[in-house]
Amino acid sequence: MSISTPTLAIYGNKDRSHRQTDFSSLRDHVPNAEIVLFSGCGHFPDLERPQEYAKQIAHFIQTNAS
Repeated sequence: MSISTPTLAIYGNKDRSHRQTDFSSLRDHVPNAEIVLFSGCGHFPDLERPQEYAKQIAHFIQTNAS
């Protein structure tokens, strides 16, 4: 079963708790997920780069508004 709901995943590539995580594997269950890498960010990109984080979310919502 795959999910068709618009989905946004934002992650930082310096997150030590997810070193081995392949974030593209999200598409196994959510094929149309938008996956955004914040280079140089750790576990909390929303706190480390709040303006860029908010911009990504606003763009995603605008793009997927019904």
